[in-house]
Amino acid sequence: MISELRTRIGVIALFTVLGCGLYANVVLNGVFLFDDYIYIVDNGAIQTSIPWNLTDPRLVGYLTFALNFTVGGKNPFGYHLVNVVIHILNAIVVFFLVHRMLRILADRLTDRERQEQDAIAFIAALLFLAHPVETMAVSYISQRFTSLATLFYLLSVHAYLSARLRLETGNRNRTRHVLYALSLACAFLAMLTKEISFTLPFCLAALELLLFKNSVVGKRRFRFLAPFLLLLVVIPLVLFGPEIGLFRAAKNIAETTRTGKIQDLTMRSPYEYLLTQFRVIVTYLRLLLFPVEQSAYYYLKASRSFFELPVILSFSFLAALATGVVLLWKHSGKLKPSDAAPGKLAALGMLWFFLTLSVESSVIPIKDLIFEHRVYLPSVGFFTALSAALFWMFKRLRIATSHLVTVTVLALIIVAVFGTATVLRNRVWTDELLFWSDVIGKHPNKTIAYAERGKAFMKVGRYGEALADMDRAIAAFPKNPLAALTSFEIGDLTAGTQADVYLHRATVYQRLGKEDLARKDLARAQKLVSRRPVDTDRARMFAAEYARLDFRICHRKDLDLSS
Repeated sequence: MISELRTRIGVIALFTVLGCGLYANVVLNGVFLFDDYIYIVDNGAIQTSIPWNLTDPRLVGYLTFALNFTVGGKNPFGYHLVNVVIHILNAIVVFFLVHRMLRILADRLTDRERQEQDAIAFIAALLFLAHPVETMAVSYISQRFTSLATLFYLLSVHAYLSARLRLETGNRNRTRHVLYALSLACAFLAMLTKEISFTLPFCLAALELLLFKNSVVGKRRFRFLAPFLLLLVVIPLVLFGPEIGLFRAAKNIAETTRTGKIQDLTMRSPYEYLLTQFRVIVTYLRLLLFPVEQSAYYYLKASRSFFELPVILSFSFLAALATGVVLLWKHSGKLKPSDAAPGKLAALGMLWFFLTLSVESSVIPIKDLIFEHRVYLPSVGFFTALSAALFWMFKRLRIATSHLVTVTVLALIIVAVFGTATVLRNRVWTDELLFWSDVIGKHPNKTIAYAERGKAFMKVGRYGEALADMDRAIAAFPKNPLAALTSFEIGDLTAGTQADVYLHRATVYQRLGKEDLARKDLARAQKLVSRRPVDTDRARMFAAEYARLDFRICHRKDLDLSS
């Protein structure tokens, strides 16, 4: 018991120190980037009051941003620090969760087998902590929605399994009721943090079905899932409530985000999105194994037919992988529990990967086809499967090294390779010009990257380079801005985005003394924005920008953006 307590304390201490070291540069030198300006810097909703709007599908995330603003204003230090703390907590919970799952799979173990279970859990959590693919969910402040939802998701699953294990082992004190209530509360918070949490009840159902097959309460065990299944209405209710008159729509960026999701659902092709996601999932798997050529934004063309060679190959690979997972579970079921546990855990890990990825990589269309932060929660399952598979392989090959030596060697390799890659990757999150130049260097056809780098050049007074980037972005704008509402390739180039680029180019022209060109761009921006309603905070920002330019055109009555 004392040894187990020391192990837990040691893991917590090590992960805290290592996590702080890997992300120290981001905490100390990190900046606001891209959507951070929309969600935080220019978001009046989190700056004037605590946003208690229950119609907000990401309420909990915005609450934490509001608290950050209350403490540190617009200093990015506090925001980055909270993100890193969340990531470290996630890694610690991953260790305890994997450890819990292994104990359920096989409890009566020798000391050596218990050490093996500790080692599997440790390597899985260390991979999650140190892997560079996680940097987007951690170093990109706006993706706190992802990392925070993951924290509540992991806590909910761990608390549920702990409560169930107490029931199965006859430990019927009040602790199991507290754990069950904690699981339910964390599930609710996850649902109000990000939509990926919709899979949580299904994840619990799968674990209930597979881990407690011979439950002491028989089929009555499924009644424990009922409250979680009821939570499935939370996300659809929040998203569509204002549409059916249940709630009053908000007037800030949260409402813009909500309506944008509905536009994606109604105006983009689920079929094309699904076909493309076969390729995207393979890319995610490649990044998890070989994290090279990472990019904050990818340029990817949507697939139109299942019979495209990349789609067929990707689908075949994923189908073979899924088949292998099922066969691994069945094969492991024929072994004694201690020998079966690593194989079963690997199968459960891959089930977790596919299940938790299903919201953002299936038939639910999203304008952006691929983002690295979407693999943050699914990677928990992948790294669990990878760690279990490694130790299963060692056992099958009858490698005679002790588990302490094996874990030490693997940990050193992970920290040396993935940790170094994480530190290097985190450099792009400390400089706006470096960030967008990195995207352009890897995906030169990504139009939005030129628009954003142009604004970054403008901030540092490099007006010639700013104009060159903005001109290139504007040259790629679709003639009909509404096309961005149906196309995946130009989904970023909405009327609002185009107006924003024209507005910033007008600012550059004004600073260069080219007032005639500035007036023309202001008129173009106004024409684009006036075609559609904009959220109140965004409108104020546009109006402030117009006012700062101090042109007569800014004072005409037809420039009232809030109308």
